[in-house]
Amino acid sequence: MMFQDAIGSEGESPTKWVKTCCSICGHNQCGVLVGIEGGKVTGIMADKDDPMSEGSICPKGIASIQILYHPQRIKYPMARDGERGSGKWKRISWEEALSTIAKKLNDIKSESGPEAVVMARGTNRGSWIRVFNRFANAFGTPNWTESGGAQCFTPRSISQNLTFGGIALEWPDPSKSSCLLVWGANPPATWPPKSKKLMSAKNGGAKLIVIDPVQSNIASKADVWLPVRPGTDVALALGMINIIINEGLYDQAYVNGYCTGFDELKKRASEYTPEKVSEITWVPKDKLIQAARMYAKNSPAAIAISATFDEIVDPIQLGRAVSILASITGNVDVAGGNIFPETAGQVFIDNNDFILIEGLPAEMDRKRLGADEYPLLSRYLKVNFPMAHYPTILNAILTGKPYPIRAMFIMGGNPALSIANSQMAVRALKSVEFLVVTDLFISKTAELADIILPASSWLEQDGLADTAQATYGHLRIRQKVASVEEAHSDIWIMIELAKKLGLPNFWNSEEDYLNYILSPLGITFEQLRSKGGVIRHNPDIGRRLKEGFNTPSKKIELYSGRLKEWGYDPLPFYTEPFESPYSTPDVFREYPLVMTTGRRVSTFFHTGQRNIPTLRDINPEPLLEINPKTASSLNISNEEMVRVETPRGSVILKAKLTEGIDPRVVGVPHGWADEANDNLITDNSKCALGIGTTPLRGGLCRVMRLSN
Repeated sequence: MMFQDAIGSEGESPTKWVKTCCSICGHNQCGVLVGIEGGKVTGIMADKDDPMSEGSICPKGIASIQILYHPQRIKYPMARDGERGSGKWKRISWEEALSTIAKKLNDIKSESGPEAVVMARGTNRGSWIRVFNRFANAFGTPNWTESGGAQCFTPRSISQNLTFGGIALEWPDPSKSSCLLVWGANPPATWPPKSKKLMSAKNGGAKLIVIDPVQSNIASKADVWLPVRPGTDVALALGMINIIINEGLYDQAYVNGYCTGFDELKKRASEYTPEKVSEITWVPKDKLIQAARMYAKNSPAAIAISATFDEIVDPIQLGRAVSILASITGNVDVAGGNIFPETAGQVFIDNNDFILIEGLPAEMDRKRLGADEYPLLSRYLKVNFPMAHYPTILNAILTGKPYPIRAMFIMGGNPALSIANSQMAVRALKSVEFLVVTDLFISKTAELADIILPASSWLEQDGLADTAQATYGHLRIRQKVASVEEAHSDIWIMIELAKKLGLPNFWNSEEDYLNYILSPLGITFEQLRSKGGVIRHNPDIGRRLKEGFNTPSKKIELYSGRLKEWGYDPLPFYTEPFESPYSTPDVFREYPLVMTTGRRVSTFFHTGQRNIPTLRDINPEPLLEINPKTASSLNISNEEMVRVETPRGSVILKAKLTEGIDPRVVGVPHGWADEANDNLITDNSKCALGIGTTPLRGGLCRVMRLSN
């Protein structure tokens, strides 16, 4: 391994430091140095020489030692030894676990068809998610899904691909930017490397605009902060487009040369006057105009977005509108704007060939749950990995319609907490005939399993660190530095289970898989390790301007012919949230506050890490963000326990009074369990048109003191 000698932080004996990459959040993959002493991991620190993260690290990464050696780790396969949910388990061997799972899944496949098996994944714990897609398609089920799915990345990926044939909004290039527009994201909490680059540009003179209902860490640094009403972002984007077009601030040469549908866009945008948009979004008119002018007049300008885009009533329209905003100002595929991710030349896994989607028979493809109602998620534009719709899966388990679902294989996910309407999710998990869960700890979902498989942490894996959202073409290796009992990586588990299931088109080992990914580069994983573990590659900025965009017209499609062909509006439009002061005034009278949920913090990733002492010390309790004026009117003091109610249920939280939120809005934390689980009060009965998103931003609630 690539070691370098260093002195431990206390200055005691020399420690070996291993250069590797953290993947605790899946998407950042920050470069780190891991200290080894006496065969144990004793320290983790940021690697300032890493070409991507440049010395960034988050609290979760530093605390990974506590995760690695936590006494509650699942250390070996276990089978249920009592009633489901009783917490009684017996240790079994890997051979017994894999053989039992394979027999049960193959029996169900033979008796009820492969569609009776759902394969569901969650967070990307070491770049394994596309292998999971391949595993599901090789098995033959159309019903693979993910806890995020319609809630994270897929809607904004589809909308960007429809507009300019790639995911440029994921890749701001702040190093050369004159203006930064951070929309619905708080990179200091969720994207440390991206945050570092953004703030470096800000400190170098770039303007900073932040759009967020809450004054987040980065919003506090902004030149302009737009506290948008949760769920109304599409109107805000169309309002900015209208201002930019009406004032002649768009890049006419760029639009004429590289875009189609401008006249149609201009007509649609004219409906969204500053006055109308201010009324919808609660953003003051003068602030809206200031932000639009600042973004358009300071080129090149880069936009940074996040999962917020995917969690409203119309995520496709938001992704389309903001993609168009970047396009008409000439900020796509240009240095300092938004550029397209590229690999360093390894096998490209984010495509249909790798995941074997074309091998799925047509009759199976037609059986995918949710495909008829949500074809943008489940059928069209297959570059975005058509998946089954999670709420439709839950309903099928509970009702047996349109056909029975008998088994679920869940890897890296915790749907009992992480998806809307937890009550329904738990009922379905309890009802399914056979449930297998792979995880590091016994989660609320794993508690209900028939078999639990022990997954490894990033410190226990060899792998490749390459993410389209962060690495800018650099390919780096992750090195295994520790082992915990019988825990294995998710990729190892899938490879070994594929053998038991008799699935074709898989590898013999993890090493074979890694070598396959690297094969176009003519190098093996061990050779790359010995050569320093990094392959540097600079994106070919401007290539699409020269060769054409990956769309039917080879141009940026402001007006989408494909959406029209599929029966959807070819231009962005605003939809009021399903539940809001204006769409449901009767509900609003009983629940007079607008709620936003799903916000992230630096210490936790989704539902994980709350059992880690140092992280829990930083964020010990779930906090409700509420304006002091609102709190005063409800006789609520700071740090007082409160109940938040919606028509679906209630949660118990601690009040955190802050001026950085509109008095009409409250912020509900995400990822907590039991009585603080935000998905006890979210809804999955109405989903976004075509894509099936369950809106998490913009619903209604009321807040009251617990004590008299």
